[in-house]
Amino acid sequence: MKTDNSVDAFYLAIIVIGAIFLVGALLIHSQGRRGVSRKSPVDASLELYVTMRDRKYEAMRLMRQVARQRRRPGPQ
Repeated sequence: MKTDNSVDAFYLAIIVIGAIFLVGALLIHSQGRRGVSRKSPVDASLELYVTMRDRKYEAMRLMRQVARQRRRPGPQ
């Protein structure tokens, strides 16, 4: 009885994992097909690089601003 349950759970886990991979592969495939028609991979990677660079500079600016506020606290 116990072995049947563990075998059933094993097969169920394999089926669930396979379904997740299948759905993920279909989503990636559809995203890629739509993305290529809009812009080339070079343009997409360049846009990603510029976005990440802008986020990095924004984070550095915010950290400097916080450090400046900690050095000289405003009126309490």
